[in-house]
Amino acid sequence: MYKLGEVKKPSNKDFDSICQLCLLDEDWILNNSKKDLKVYTKLNDKCPFKMVKAKEYSDHWDERKEKSADICQISSNSDIIYYSVKMPKPFKNRDFVIQRFWKDYGENRDKVVFNHSVNHAKYPAKSDRVRGISYLTAVLIKPTSPRTCDFYFISQSDPGGLPVWIVNLNTKFYGPKFAEKMYHACLKYDRWKKKHNPDYMPWVHPEQNKSPFLDWIDIKKLDKDELKNTLTDESKVEENQIEV
Repeated sequence: MYKLGEVKKPSNKDFDSICQLCLLDEDWILNNSKKDLKVYTKLNDKCPFKMVKAKEYSDHWDERKEKSADICQISSNSDIIYYSVKMPKPFKNRDFVIQRFWKDYGENRDKVVFNHSVNHAKYPAKSDRVRGISYLTAVLIKPTSPRTCDFYFISQSDPGGLPVWIVNLNTKFYGPKFAEKMYHACLKYDRWKKKHNPDYMPWVHPEQNKSPFLDWIDIKKLDKDELKNTLTDESKVEENQIEV
């Protein structure tokens, strides 16, 4: 798989590795189980396809999202994007620069989307927000019938200096809540898309992608220690200090 900050074109082996990672349950701990949703976590030594890809639709249903931008394209199934997410005060908002990869194995077959953080010169970290790191974030969609699927989501990421209690809360509460919201968004996507540029699907038709191609001079080394030096220490924030 990819090293943190590495930029390259994806291979079939990369997507196969993501599928295996999603399906293996060895050493994973079940933290939450509710109806058809299960949330697992895993300790280490360091601590539906169209709807998932539609940026304009995420503006419509995901209230956590602050803004996003397509930076450049790498290939027909890979690009680099910027996005930022809202955080409750007194936390600073978080932002990410990631290389995304996607593959559709065909009708009624697996769909895979994954990403990891990179460092692009035109989108440096800023003092008014915290630059997060995605070591690996992935989605695997396995169709089970014409109208149902198994949805796998895995993520190893560092949102930058958050207290332990909010990380645990995200695993036990916000994660399942977000999955439920995504489920309802999927049900409404086709109806929404018919009214919003229905023929525009650059993840299916690469020629529709008008983003510039990558200029390799813009790719810089991603230094985790350097990012940590820019962080504001928010690890001591208590629950009663949060502005809802």
